[in-house]
Amino acid sequence: MRDLYVVLGIERSADARAIKRAYRELTRRFHPDVNRGRAWSEELYREIVDAHAILGDDRTRALYDEFGELSLTRGFDPARARAARERARPDDRGPPGPPWGSGRTAAADADADAGDDQDLPDDADDLDFADLKHARRTVFDDILASFWRGRDVHLDDEDDDADDVDGGMGRDARAEVAVPLARAVVGCSVQVRVGAAAAGGRIVDVAVPAGTLDGAVVRLPGQGEPGSPPGDLHVTVRVLPDPALTRRGLDLHLDVAVTLLELYRGDAIDVATPRGTIRVKIPPACTPDHKLRLRRQGVPGDGDAVGDLYLVFRVRLPSAGDAELLRALERLQADARPRG
Repeated sequence: MRDLYVVLGIERSADARAIKRAYRELTRRFHPDVNRGRAWSEELYREIVDAHAILGDDRTRALYDEFGELSLTRGFDPARARAARERARPDDRGPPGPPWGSGRTAAADADADAGDDQDLPDDADDLDFADLKHARRTVFDDILASFWRGRDVHLDDEDDDADDVDGGMGRDARAEVAVPLARAVVGCSVQVRVGAAAAGGRIVDVAVPAGTLDGAVVRLPGQGEPGSPPGDLHVTVRVLPDPALTRRGLDLHLDVAVTLLELYRGDAIDVATPRGTIRVKIPPACTPDHKLRLRRQGVPGDGDAVGDLYLVFRVRLPSAGDAELLRALERLQADARPRG
């Protein structure tokens, strides 16, 4: 599998803000909806989302930095992995064990180099996974067993209908939820069903983070199919378009219907926004395409960053056929020359 830092195009020293910034830029650029007809975009997009799911979380990132792909295996136990790494060091406690993959420390690398002549198991250096799917579908206990008891590491391929590893490993579950744009902006909780209802399926609450982009994947460890260890649940969030609300980066643009009288007189009106209803004073005699900026009422970003909300006033005229209105407009604007 490719190094997750390479996938996001960032340095290993990148902070959380840089990780999120890279993720947002890449998902916008390589989203399948933007690259229709290009089969590679969906695979690349999924790779970017998976990389962010790991590096965007402080805990999983720390484990990945320390253990590499091994940290992505089912039932991974960092304490047992460290103990196994200690056992790998040649001393009087027994034969050396596995030098854990790409995430190992410099000390572990030095010990591994020093033990090249030792009688390591045949598969001790075979810890590179074909892709992220295989890393996550490999059982940590099987890897330990492959070293200490000579068992093979089995991979549960998505396209393979064979039974789970050792009959106990739970498969990952996947679901998709649709969330209105206004709710995705502020974050919300939705429910998904795991498994068929007739087979005793269960309902799982999924927290959709504020500012979630269309196509983002929320991962819930241990909430997939039952097993030992249980699988994970991967929920793809589809953000539904809103006819009046659009998102541009962290900023929001909201069309607000007003009458010509409200616009000319400069009335105070109630406006329903993603964060709730607010009262807004229209600037008197402003033009219909005027944008009123409300600071920090947009999409939350990195750290304390929050985008702005722009209200765009759209004049709603009465239905045609109002003779009294027509006479009044003729009296007021018959001599107007708006085009010079």
